[in-house]
Amino acid sequence: MLYFSRSLQILFFLIILLGCRNPSKKSILEKDVNILSVPSASACEQIGNSIFIVGDDSPYLYRFDLSFRNVDSILIYPDKYSRVNRIDKEKKHDYESMTSVQWNGQEALFILGSGSKKARQKGLIYLLNGNKIIHLDLHRFYTALSALMGIDQSELNCEGMTLQNDQLILANKPTNALISISWKQFISFVSKKSPSFDVRVYKLNLPSRNQHVIQLTGLDFSSDGTLYFTAYSNNGAKPGQFYPKPRAIIGKVNLSNLENVNKPNYTELTPSLALKIEGISMLKKTQGNNDFILVSDGENEISHLLKGTFSLVK
Repeated sequence: MLYFSRSLQILFFLIILLGCRNPSKKSILEKDVNILSVPSASACEQIGNSIFIVGDDSPYLYRFDLSFRNVDSILIYPDKYSRVNRIDKEKKHDYESMTSVQWNGQEALFILGSGSKKARQKGLIYLLNGNKIIHLDLHRFYTALSALMGIDQSELNCEGMTLQNDQLILANKPTNALISISWKQFISFVSKKSPSFDVRVYKLNLPSRNQHVIQLTGLDFSSDGTLYFTAYSNNGAKPGQFYPKPRAIIGKVNLSNLENVNKPNYTELTPSLALKIEGISMLKKTQGNNDFILVSDGENEISHLLKGTFSLVK
């Protein structure tokens, strides 16, 4: 009888221990809002009391407040697109990432095309004071970048971007690589003041789901300087198809040891949240460093704007 009691005690202890570990693997979703005004959300960035959202085939940059209300839409394509909801895939600039920057001493948003085709090797600077837009031709940059990375231009598809101090980091989806570039060198090269720039590339080893590798989609720094990323797998869907229950993860990378990012910390979003997560913005000036805003690409469905918090596991 004594032996049976001790066994029960051990079993009870193990159940409690395992039960305590499960919550650390879950994200806590506080808000999920359908954003009907954004046809294909691809990136988001919080600045003050505003959340800016861009779509990969939308002619507008959207501004939401912290209550997730669409308060402004800024046309970032020529006027002829002002009445167009979606831009043709062959003509779109495929704006997939966005980050806040300083441009000639002014607060601005830098929005980046994916670079996967010549039409998508574009960028723009949106000056917050005065709503001025500066368009950038980045064909020269992407040509140099693929050469420095030692890959063919067909392997370029920059889906995420973030900036801290002078460190600009891009996320290349096909190769699951983090690309680190000096922001000052980038500006100098794009303005044709310098002939080259330095680049460091770090391979991120992400898990597979249903035999398909989860791929990078978004990046952002938290207020404490931690680098966070989003990634998802479309489970092998072909172009033009609906994405069958994509699996998404959120993770973080140790910037002090970028050479060793083979096993990043991450958490997988619940299967019930089967969304094509495209962008992440870590909420600034919050009590927890794991508070986030996410956007999902609606494809043929509806885009989402989400807010939550999460814990990370190995």
